[in-house]
Amino acid sequence: MKLSLIDQAKCNSSIAYALNSLLFAYLKSVGQDTKDHAIMQELSRVKSYMGKIKSAENKSQGPATVIDKEAASRVVKHALSGNSKIDAKNLEKTRQQDNANKFLQSMAERSLPGVGTHKRFSDDEDDGKGEGAKGNVKDRKKRKTAVK
Repeated sequence: MKLSLIDQAKCNSSIAYALNSLLFAYLKSVGQDTKDHAIMQELSRVKSYMGKIKSAENKSQGPATVIDKEAASRVVKHALSGNSKIDAKNLEKTRQQDNANKFLQSMAERSLPGVGTHKRFSDDEDDGKGEGAKGNVKDRKKRKTAVK
């Protein structure tokens, strides 16, 4: 028969306590003083182990405290709500971003179709011939006509 770990510990500690109690009873029956005898230390050691086993058994059965979920959710909710000054700044920042996005949207709707959607060559770009910003006039005209 297989026993769980806690049951095995209970069984072993009970056997140890029973044997030590029998020895204690024998010493008392013979008339020996047991107050300073080593059997008293052994009995107290076994008792402490039995107490540890009992506390481990209580812990394994589950928590003794019951958590109030509603109160815990209120505490967490209020703790995470944040600072009102910071929340106000963040709200203002998001409003400004929304306004900027709306403005850009309206500008894009008002502009001519196709304008701003292609890549333009800047005057500072190198044309690959090592001539720098000035480049060849014919090449620049070709680029401008190709872009349109």
